[in-house]
Formats: sequence, C-alpha cells, structure tokens
Amino acid sequence: GIAGRDASAAQQQANNQALALTVAKFSDPKLKESKKVIGEKNGFKLWSWTWNTLANELGLYGDSTGVMADEVLSRVPDAISYDKGYMKVDYAMIGVKR
Repeated sequence: GIAGRDASAAQQQANNQALALTVAKFSDPKLKESKKVIGEKNGFKLWSWTWNTLANELGLYGDSTGVMADEVLSRVPDAISYDKGYMKVDYAMIGVKR
C-alpha cells in the first residue's frame, strides 16, 4: 500500500545519500599545498597537490590529483558537500574520474 511505498521511497533516499557520502572526496583548497594545474577534464582544471597538515588530521597524506572544490562550487554547487567544515566533491556528478 501507500505506507509501504513511502517507506520504500524513504529507504531509497537514505541509500542514495549514503552512496553520495562514499563518492564525495575531500577537495577543499584549504587542505592542499604545492598546487599545480596538470590538465583539464569536462571543463574543470585538473590539479596535483600535496595534502597539508590540516588534511593530515583527516587522514589524508602525500600527493594527490583532482579538482578544486571552490571551482566546482561556482559551476555545479550540487556536487559539493561539507564534512568537518571542509568541502568535498562528488566526482561522479561532474564527470571526472578520480
């Protein structure tokens, strides 16, 4: 009935939100140093960087590549989420493989 359909829809929404949390990756520029543009994908600059001491506190270490969350925020705000005060990017939403 209707109650079962509503419960199913609520569960699907919860599943989608959980999946979104697992897809989104920290990409806040405040967590990065030694930033350098290395290319472009789907109109977004691709960067290389080293995680800084703020990132280390989140368990992020070493070198990485990807996009800058502030650049994504200005073009695809729905692809941005926040965790512990830092921006994360849902790479699937912007068509950039990570």
